[in-house]
Amino acid sequence: MKKPNVITIIAVISLMAFGGWQQAVAQSLNATVINHVPTPKAIVDYNGTEYDISCYNSMSITDILNRYMDDETMSEGHVFYLEGGKAYHTDQTSVSIYKGFTLRTNPEDLAQGKRAILYQFSTSNTSSFMLGRTASEGETGSEVLKIGDIRFMDLDIDCPLAVNYGGAQEGLGSVTGNYFMNMYSAGLAVDLTLLEWNNCTFQHFIRGFFRMQGSNNKHIHQIKLIDSDFSNCGYFSSNGTDYGYIYADMNGNASSNVLENVEISGCTFYNSPKSPLITDGNRNLMWDESVRWNIDVHHNTFVNYNTVSTNRTIMNTRYIPGGSLLGFHDNLIILTKNAQDENRAMNGAGWDARNVQGGDNSGKCTFNIYNNWTTDDPYLTQGQPFNSNAFSASSNAPGKWSAEYHPHGIDELTVHCETGLSANDLMLAPNPKHFIGSTASHLDFETDNLEWLRYFNTDKVKNSQIYKLQVGAAKWRENMVEKEPIMPVIEPEVVSFSEGIDGNTDLSDNVVDNTYYNMNAEKGDGYNAETQSLVLNSTMTDEQMNAIQNAKIGDEAISKNFNGIIIEVAAGKGTVKVDVQTNGSHKLNVQIGKEKPAKATRAERGKVSVPYNVTEPTYVYIYASSEEGSKARLDRTASAATNSVLLYGYEVTPGVSYILGDANNDELVNVTDIVATVNYIMEKPSEGFNKEAADLNGDGEINVTDIVKMVSIIMSGDAARRHADE
Repeated sequence: MKKPNVITIIAVISLMAFGGWQQAVAQSLNATVINHVPTPKAIVDYNGTEYDISCYNSMSITDILNRYMDDETMSEGHVFYLEGGKAYHTDQTSVSIYKGFTLRTNPEDLAQGKRAILYQFSTSNTSSFMLGRTASEGETGSEVLKIGDIRFMDLDIDCPLAVNYGGAQEGLGSVTGNYFMNMYSAGLAVDLTLLEWNNCTFQHFIRGFFRMQGSNNKHIHQIKLIDSDFSNCGYFSSNGTDYGYIYADMNGNASSNVLENVEISGCTFYNSPKSPLITDGNRNLMWDESVRWNIDVHHNTFVNYNTVSTNRTIMNTRYIPGGSLLGFHDNLIILTKNAQDENRAMNGAGWDARNVQGGDNSGKCTFNIYNNWTTDDPYLTQGQPFNSNAFSASSNAPGKWSAEYHPHGIDELTVHCETGLSANDLMLAPNPKHFIGSTASHLDFETDNLEWLRYFNTDKVKNSQIYKLQVGAAKWRENMVEKEPIMPVIEPEVVSFSEGIDGNTDLSDNVVDNTYYNMNAEKGDGYNAETQSLVLNSTMTDEQMNAIQNAKIGDEAISKNFNGIIIEVAAGKGTVKVDVQTNGSHKLNVQIGKEKPAKATRAERGKVSVPYNVTEPTYVYIYASSEEGSKARLDRTASAATNSVLLYGYEVTPGVSYILGDANNDELVNVTDIVATVNYIMEKPSEGFNKEAADLNGDGEINVTDIVKMVSIIMSGDAARRHADE
C-alpha cells in the first residue's frame, strides 16, 4: 500500500502551544499548514495614521511564530506552509527569531501556480522579524544563541503601507524606515547556520533589508539570496542611502563574521534606489585570524539599481580580511529610461574596496570579477554603467590592486557593452513605468511580477553575447517572448495618437495596439504631449528602405534601419489616410509594400489619402524623408521653419471608398483633379493617380467626358463617395 503523503494527509490536532489558533493550523510531523482564516477587523497605527488592514483579507501569523519560538516541545527546523493564493501578515509586534524554521508556500499549491502573499505592516525603524533576542531574566548577556537554518521560500512579500522619499514629498506621509529583518542593538551573540531567501519577491522595503547591529559577536555561516526579485524598494532619502540589502556591521567586533559564505544569484533588482548590495558598514577593523569572506554574486540582473546618487555602490567592502574570495561575475547591469522621462537621474556606482587587513595576514585577497555585461544605452559613462567607483578604477575599487589579485585578468574588471543592443532591444519593456517630473516622485508601481524584463525571441538577442554567455538572471532568458506581430487590418480602423500613446509609451522597436513604432529618441523623435502627435525629425533614405524590404517585425533589419511607424493591410483594395502636418523640407512618405512611396507635404494639418491594391497582407511604411522625389498627389508648400513631420493618426478603410472626381486623393474635388486627369489622358500620369475616382461615368475609360462631369461636380459642390466594389 502506498504510504500517505505527510503534506497532503494532515491530521488536524489541537495545538495547545498555539492557544486559539488550533482551528487555523494543521500539523503533520515537522510540517505545519497554516490554514487561512482571515483576521477580523484590525487597526494598525502607521506613522500616526490608523488603518484597518482587514481589507487585505489576510491572516496574522505573528502569534503562531512567536509561540513556536517559546515552545520547547517543538523541535528546531519546523516547516510552516502558507496556503497558495491566500494572504497572510505579520503584526507590528516583531517576531524574535532564535530557533531555525522554514516559512514557505505549500508546495502542492505552488505546483498549481498559486503563491502565498506575506504582508508586513512594520513602520518607522522597525522590522517584522528580529534575528536573535535580548537577555532573559537570569542570563548574563554573554550567552550565544545557536540557531539552525532559517529559510523563506516561494513567497510574495510586501509592505503595502510603506512610503518612500518621493511619496513623502508628494504628501503621502512620513518616510517609512522599515526592514525585512533587523537585530536588537543589545541582543545576545548569535551563531546562525543558514539564512536563506529563495524564490521570493520583495516590495516596499524602504530603509533596509537585512540589518546587523549590536556589539556582541555575530557569526552567520551561510547567507543565500537565490532567484528572488526586488522592486519598489529603497528610496529612503533623496540619494537612496541607508542600510542597503545585506548590512554586515560588525560594530567593532573583529572576530564576528557575517560574510563567511554569501551567495546572491539569479536575482533581479529593479528600479530600487537602495545600496549597497553588501556592505561591511565601513568598519575599519583588523580582522581576527579566523575571519575570511567568501562572497559570490553571480547571474543577477540589475536594472536601474540606484540611479539617484553618484556614489552609492553595488558592492561596499572597504576593509577585507586577508585570504578572502570576492566574486562578481555573469551579471547584467542596465541603465535605461523612457526618452521623455528627462528628469530621471541616471547614475551608477560599482565597488568601494580600500584595504586588505587581518584575516590570514597575507594582505591579499582574490577578486573573481569577470563576464559582466551592460546594454548599449545612452546613459553609460565611457561604455560603463558606472560614473563612479567602476570596478576597474585605480582608487577605492578592485582596480587599485595588481593582476595577481585578479585571476580572470585586469581587462575583465571592465563591464562589457553589447554594442548595438539597447535595453529595449533586449527586453519586452524594461523602462521604469513611473514618470519623473521636475519634483521628487514616489517612483513605485504595483506589480505581481517583473514579466516585462523577459527577453525578446529575436535573432538580434540570440546572437548577442549577453544571451550566448547566459548573463543575468536565467528566468528572463528562459521565458522569452515573441516580438508582437502586427495583424492585417480587415475592418475599418481609425487610430489617433492622442489616445493610447503618451510620454511613457515605449516607442522604440515596439508594437502598441497593432501599430509598430520605432522612433529615434536621441534625435528628438517620439510623442509630443503639446501637439498630441508623433514627431519625426529623422528621415529615411532609399538605401535604408531597401534594407528592410524582406524583413518582418522583430527582425534586426527593421529595428536597426527603420524610423517611423508600420501597419499592415489585408489583401484587397483599400485606402490609408494619414492625419499629418509637414514642416520645412520634410515630406510624408507612405509606402505600400515594395511600391514607390507616395510623398506629400502639407503646411496645415490635414489628411493625405493613399490607395492600395495588394494580393496578400502587406506592410505599409509611414515615415519622413527630405530627399527629392516626384511630386506628391498632395503637394502644398510648407511654411514652417523647422524640418519635421507631425503624425496625428491614421485611418485604414479596406474595400476602399473614394470621392468621385478626387483623382489625386486629397479628399477634395477641385482644379488639381482636372490637371491630374488631363495628365493621365496625355500619358503623363502623376504618382498615385486614382483611376477609379477619375472614371466618373463608370465606363472603364478616362477621357474628356469624365472631365466634363468633374467640372460639373466642382461647380455644384456635390461630390459623392463611392465604394470600389460598387
